[in-house]
Amino acid sequence: SHKDIKPTMATTSNNNPSTITPHNMHVKICNAGDYQRVARSILPTPLYEYLASGTDDEQTLSENESAFKAWYLRPRVMRPVGSISTVTTLFGQRLSMPVFVSPAGVHALCDEVHGECAAARACGKVGTIFGLSQHATRSIEQVAEATQGNANLWYQSYILKDREMTLRLARRAAKAGYRGIFLTVDSVRFGFREAE
Repeated sequence: SHKDIKPTMATTSNNNPSTITPHNMHVKICNAGDYQRVARSILPTPLYEYLASGTDDEQTLSENESAFKAWYLRPRVMRPVGSISTVTTLFGQRLSMPVFVSPAGVHALCDEVHGECAAARACGKVGTIFGLSQHATRSIEQVAEATQGNANLWYQSYILKDREMTLRLARRAAKAGYRGIFLTVDSVRFGFREAE
């Protein structure tokens, strides 16, 4: 489980501590697979395996990857290109692009100092949704404060056995300015992660 993994700074492949930035990384990223390749080379093995693996026989992970590969960008030729926009609307909310950051817990395993706050601020800068996991390492309020109202925040809520707690968490998110709820209803138990 993630509780057994210690927060860490990113390290280079030769395990020398290093802060990875666009200025010292010198890695060409051309596609989504490149991100995984870079992550494998700079993260400690237990952390990489936690982030990159799925549960049990990883069937859902495999099916998700296959489903994603079924989508194509449709080229449109012989059209004006002077005004191109990726802006879209989701549930009445304007987004700069049809991409958002889904809820994923324990960001502090990768960024001990800022945790989920860094990703939320980045989403605010580019104008898309940041989903805060119920398993976040920063509180609902800390993430909202870190974005200073400049982010489209959504909160992920599980249906807990304690229904009042579920409601209290959703109300805290609404009070802190979150604009939506990702309601997770398919996790009655956590799966076994064989890679760990």
